[in-house]
Amino acid sequence: MKDKQLIFLISQPRSGSTLTQKILASHKDIYTRSEPWLMLHPLYSLKNEGLYTEYDAFLEKTAFNSFIEGLPDKKETYLQYLREMYLGLYSEYLTDEKQYFLDKTPRYYHVVNELMEAFPNAVYILLIRNPLAVLGSIIDTWTKENWFNLSGYKHDLFKAIDVNIDLIKNKQSKVSIIYYEELIKKNNNDAFNYIFPKLSLAANSLELDFTKDKFLYGDEKIYNKSTIEKNNDKRWQKELHNPQYWRVMYDYLLWIGKERFEKLGYDYDENLQILEASINLPIEHIKDKTFSLFSFLDDTRDLLIEKHQINLKLEQLQTVLNNKNIELEQLQTVLNNKNIELEQLQTISNQKQLNLTDLLNSIENLAKKSIKTSLLAKYKAYRNLIKLYTKLSNNE
Repeated sequence: MKDKQLIFLISQPRSGSTLTQKILASHKDIYTRSEPWLMLHPLYSLKNEGLYTEYDAFLEKTAFNSFIEGLPDKKETYLQYLREMYLGLYSEYLTDEKQYFLDKTPRYYHVVNELMEAFPNAVYILLIRNPLAVLGSIIDTWTKENWFNLSGYKHDLFKAIDVNIDLIKNKQSKVSIIYYEELIKKNNNDAFNYIFPKLSLAANSLELDFTKDKFLYGDEKIYNKSTIEKNNDKRWQKELHNPQYWRVMYDYLLWIGKERFEKLGYDYDENLQILEASINLPIEHIKDKTFSLFSFLDDTRDLLIEKHQINLKLEQLQTVLNNKNIELEQLQTVLNNKNIELEQLQTISNQKQLNLTDLLNSIENLAKKSIKTSLLAKYKAYRNLIKLYTKLSNNE
C-alpha cells in the first residue's frame, strides 16, 4: 500500500465529518471505519508540547530526541519506518475491491503538520463549518446545559480554529477544502460531485445509505436520516433566546474576531447581527446575569461552581424569606381584621352602655315622679283629714 491510497478527513469535531464520511464511503473504491485515532500517539512524539503522561513526558521527549538524532537521516528515518508500519496496518483492511482507506479522525488537527510529513502523498480533506454552529452542536450533543463541561472541548474550540486558518493560508496546495454549508445545500448526487472531483475520483452510480455501517464514534443521529438536511446550518440559532447560550456564542465570536472569522470563509458582521437581533435586552444586562465562555474553560471553574451553588442556596433562602413575608402579611391582615372587629364590638358596647345609662336615668326619673306623686297624694289626704277634723270640732 502506498500513502497516496490514504485519505485523511480533518475538521473541528461537530463539523459534519460523519456526513462527509458517509458520502465518501459510498464510493466503491473507498473503505472506511469508525474513527481510528491511530496516528495521534506516534506523531505526538514529534511534538514539543501537549503530551502529559505518568512517566514524565518531558524526560521521555529528551530521550526520544536523543535517539532520533542518532539515526542516519534523523527525523526522516523515523518517519520512514513509521510510514511503513502504519501503511501496513491500514492495508490490512483493504481488499481487491477497495483502493483507498479513509481515516476520519477530527482530532488529527493536533498533528496535521506531522501527518503531512509522515504521509506526504496522502489525500487531505479539510472540512470547514461555521464555528458558531460547531459550538452549538457541541452544546446540543455533548454538554447540554452543563456549561462547565465545555472545558473538555477547549482545544476543539480554540486550537482547531488556528489550525484550520493555517491550513487554508499555507497548505492549500495539499488540502481539498470543503464547506459544510455548501455540502448540505446539495442533493445526494450533487454532493458526490462536490467532493469527488477534488479527489480526482469519478462520482458515478453512487447511492448514499446512512444506515449502513454504524461506527463506534461519530454522529449517531445520522443513522436515522434518509437524506441530507439542508437547513442544518441554521440550527445553532434556535437556542439564542437562552441568555447563557447566547453569551457563550457572543464571547466565542468576539474571541475569533473579524479577521480570523473571515479567513475561515464566513461573514463576521452578518453573524454578529444575528446575535444582536436575537435579544431584547442590553448586552451589558445579559453579561451581568450570565457567565462568560472563558469562565467555563479556565482553572477558576471550581470556584464558579461553588459560587453558582451558593447563589442557588441564596435564591432558595430568598424564596423561603419571601414566603415567610407573605405569611406575615397574611397574619397582619388577619390581625387588622380582628382589630376592626374589636373596634366594632367596642362601638356596640359603648352604644349599649349609653342605652343602659339612658334606661337608668329614665327609671330614676320615673321613680322620682312616682315618689312625688305619692307624697302629694298623702299630703292631700292629710289636708282633707285636717279639714274634716276642724269641721267636726266646730260642730260640737
